[in-house]
Formats: sequence, structure tokens, C-alpha cells
Amino acid sequence: MQWAVLPIGGKQHLCTVGHGHVETIVEAPGSADALYVMSSDATHLAVLDNGRKRAGLFELLPREPWIRRSIPFGTLPRKCLGHASISVAGTLYVGGHGSAGEALWRSSAAGNGTWMAIALPDELRVRGKAIDGLHFHNHRLLAVDDLRVPKWLLEFGLAADGELALERQIRLPTHTTYERIIHSCLGANGLGIISRGNNHGIASTHVWMLDDAEFRQTACWDARQPGMQVSDWQFSGDEHPPSDEVSGSLRPASARESLRFASEAAQLSGHLILVCRKQGALAVDLSRHHPTDSDAALQRLNVPGLVSCDSIVEPMPADGSGVFLVGRDAADVPAIHWLPACDLENTRA
Repeated sequence: MQWAVLPIGGKQHLCTVGHGHVETIVEAPGSADALYVMSSDATHLAVLDNGRKRAGLFELLPREPWIRRSIPFGTLPRKCLGHASISVAGTLYVGGHGSAGEALWRSSAAGNGTWMAIALPDELRVRGKAIDGLHFHNHRLLAVDDLRVPKWLLEFGLAADGELALERQIRLPTHTTYERIIHSCLGANGLGIISRGNNHGIASTHVWMLDDAEFRQTACWDARQPGMQVSDWQFSGDEHPPSDEVSGSLRPASARESLRFASEAAQLSGHLILVCRKQGALAVDLSRHHPTDSDAALQRLNVPGLVSCDSIVEPMPADGSGVFLVGRDAADVPAIHWLPACDLENTRA
């Protein structure tokens, strides 16, 4: 059985999934702004909500009542906001930022929702820094530092009681000034990252891959827009295709142009799937026969029924069969589109 949290009937529901077929089970816990992250073994659901100020953990059950509270919702420490959450073996981890610099916390059932701060290196405890990505890989927790130069990837070893011990601190590459990491995803091809920045009035989006051993950059695709500020598209829902300079009319954006609006990523069948808001969705072929930054690796995806693609949901436990693209339809109602892996395999040269 696979699980996913999807918008059904205007609300988020825990669903069972089989090759794109969805069966609604029960309404998901949390407030309307909740962010959901399911554990890789589909036994637990982490929930970050209430303006990213609180988090809780729920156990998934094979029968009614289907879901049971494991760690009660707990408010993060004062002046702290969560950016990412993940659960490993029943322990909940939240990364974000606080008034004194970067922050990473953990909570367990034994602690009844109490947050324990995780010690971080001094160079990461800089005001304005934050952790925007958390991933579980090879029995270790990866934390992605998202702002200010230098940026870091932290690799923690996990003890049986959920304690973390820092094992490696890896400096991440820089692609432009004022660069901020927007999203990261871990998969068979390594760690995929989306970042944005601005250099002398040229705003840019960068989609890059790191290997999952030494975490060195293996590929990068860039999209630039002179005269545009990062904030103009970073979180806006009003993106439009670029205008034709000759006629002034709107024209379909190319894959490279759409790349500028990438906001989330997931890996599927040797591709990086990118959702680009009103620019739809892209597939980036990660096979080695495409040169780094090659347009040939970029492909626009057909997403019937969606006028915007805002997030990606991968059913868990992952089996590589496909992902859901989540967005809105022409009536501005939340909608989903199943993207099967075979659609990507059929388009690869």
C-alpha cells in the first residue's frame, strides 16, 4: 500500500495510491497552511503548520482510524520558524531559522512535543541563515543551509535515541550573488537543488545536481532574466509567459524560460521533475549523454487539467512508478495530475 496527502474536495486528505489511482481515506491533520512530509517507509507523517510555527508527528495505520498522533503538535521556540521537517524512526526533526541564527530541532514521543535544539557549527549560527532542506540518506541526516555565502551541507550520524552527531560539513558551490536555495530533493541521481540570485540587475535561477557520495556538483542548468528582481517571481502566483518582442503578444515559454520559475523538484526515472507555477512543469534528463546546461535535456511536460503546477507529491513507500503534480485548474480549484514514469522513459532518446 502506498500513501499520499493530496487536495481532494478542497481539503488535504490522506489517500491510498496505486499507479495513479487515488482513494480518499481520512482528512489530514493540521491547519489549512500545513506542509506534509511522509517518512520513506510510509509509517509516519510529519506536519508543519500554523504559519510554520508548530509541528507534530502522526503514525499511519493499516486500518481505521488510519492515523494516530505520535508526537503532539508543539510550538517551536520563540521567534523561530520551520522551513523543513522530516521523521526518522519516530523522531521528528525540523530545520528553520531563529533570531540568533540558524536552527535545527528534534522532538520525540518521550519528550511529549518538547523541542530540543541541535548544536550547529559557529559559522552556521549567523543571523539570516536557515536550514531549508532535510533528507535521510545512508542512515544519516542531511541538512541543507540555504542563505548567505558560504552555504553548507551538514551530514549527521543518527544514534538509536535520535541524537545527532555532526560527521561532515561540506561547502556548497556558489552560482551568483545573493543566492538562496529554494528547494532540494534526494533521489537515485543524487541531491537536486533549486536556487535563485541576483547579480547587477540580472536575476537567475539555477538547477543543480550533487552526487550522493562526496556531494560534488555534477550538472547545472541556469536561466537568467536581465532587469528582473528575484522577488518578482520567487513566491508570486502571477507569473506570465514572456512577451514576443515583435508582436507584443504572449507566446508559449520555452523550457529554458520556464526554468526561471522552478519552485519544487523531485526525481523520477532518471529525470528531475520541476514545477514552475503558471509555466507548467519540466523534466530534466539527467542521463550522461546530455552536456551540462544543455537545452536538449529540458522538456516541457503535458499536464492536462492544470493551469498551474505548484508542488509535487511522491507516493510512499516510493516505487518509482510516478508522482503527482499538484496545482490549480481553470476554475482556480486545487487539482492533481498523475505523471507516470513511463511517460518520461518514452521520450528519452
